[in-house]
Amino acid sequence: MDIALETINDWGIEFLKMLPKLIIGAIILVLGFFIAKRVKKFLRNKTSRYFPTKTLANLTISLVYTIIILIFVFIVLQIIGFDGAIDKALAGAGVLTLALSFAFQDIAANFISGVFLAFRKPFMVDELIKVKDIEGFVIQITLRDTEVRTYQGQIITIPNKVIFESPVTNYTRMGMRRADVFGHVQKKNDLRKVQKVALEALNSVPGVMPEKTNFFFKEVTHEDIIYNAEIWIHSGNFDDFKNFMSNGIIILNEAFQANDITVPNDECFIGFNENGERVISELHKN
Repeated sequence: MDIALETINDWGIEFLKMLPKLIIGAIILVLGFFIAKRVKKFLRNKTSRYFPTKTLANLTISLVYTIIILIFVFIVLQIIGFDGAIDKALAGAGVLTLALSFAFQDIAANFISGVFLAFRKPFMVDELIKVKDIEGFVIQITLRDTEVRTYQGQIITIPNKVIFESPVTNYTRMGMRRADVFGHVQKKNDLRKVQKVALEALNSVPGVMPEKTNFFFKEVTHEDIIYNAEIWIHSGNFDDFKNFMSNGIIILNEAFQANDITVPNDECFIGFNENGERVISELHKN
């Protein structure tokens, strides 16, 4: 019993000795939280607009806030006299960081890639992009991954590491896009006439950039001649591009018909033989 009372008495004496330091430490810690909150509010109001993304801004501000708090915590520990605890905490943090770096290296790689992508800005929300075999509209960008909506309405989440390490095609960024139309005309046509008619027709497509329109013949086969039409639209919008390409094909076809320009045309008869099997017989080819 005496030993217990003596121990409690020693604790009380030590506590009284440390009390001034504890009070000073508590005041400094409260001051640290106050300063950290003020700095956080200042950064959020004054510097958020300078960051490429809101996510990166919040991350940086939170990181600054945490660093300020840790600085004041270490100051308080030194005042109280826990210097050894600081050294052990830093050593433990180093070991823990090393262990976590191996355990979560993929997550870390995606996170770091997201930071680089936030500064480089190869695409923005609502832009049409292609990464590897994935093509669609960007609907959300985070520091870990990017969500894309395909033409069929499917949502695909792409890790930022994959995007950072792969070529990215942005169909929207330039504000204009080229449509390629391939086709065939018969050899008996006057090719100079074909080219003239095609260029006049293509330059009449709504939204076309006439100075960039091109029409050329690229290959001769044993039956016909293959052409390639290149027409540009002054828009990066995907719906505008689809309508533009459709109008280009319609207007080019109408121009060929109006000027008696013949194209290959296979006509087939589809029927069934005596065994009930489908038979396709070619009748003629113009």
